[in-house]
Amino acid sequence: MGHRQATAAMTLDPIGFGEGAGPSTPSVEATPERDEARLHLLELTVAAREAEIAELARRAQAAEAAAVEARTRARALEAELAERYREIATLSRLHLAASAGAGASARSGADAERLVSAGPEAVRQALASREAELRQIKRQHDRLLASTSWRLTAPVRRVSDWLRSR
Repeated sequence: MGHRQATAAMTLDPIGFGEGAGPSTPSVEATPERDEARLHLLELTVAAREAEIAELARRAQAAEAAAVEARTRARALEAELAERYREIATLSRLHLAASAGAGASARSGADAERLVSAGPEAVRQALASREAELRQIKRQHDRLLASTSWRLTAPVRRVSDWLRSR
């Protein structure tokens, strides 16, 4: 075996065994110094592998802890979201009861509970339709205030308000 082959064999096989069957066919002459160097190299390799394993175990524990924390945070956010839906349902019931009278209260409560159980998309759609209704009412109100008949009857309304206040 030439110098290059021996160097390549030691590079590929730091323990010193050749391509043969194992310890019975060393590629380099065995001496106590070389055996001690090989043993030291093996000890360093084992220590490095143990350090890698410990680091991987630490990373796995950290990832598991982060996953548990994320699940806990998700549960807390889901609970908060459910609470917000309940608040929206309550406010919706109160608003509808105030705007439509006591008869609509029971119906609006059932509608609000149905919306809460349907999920966020249903609540968004209901709010969007309610906002559209309110915009329509505001447009009608603005048109009434801007109309000629409203402006012409303003002095009569002022006089009647003044007479009522006396």
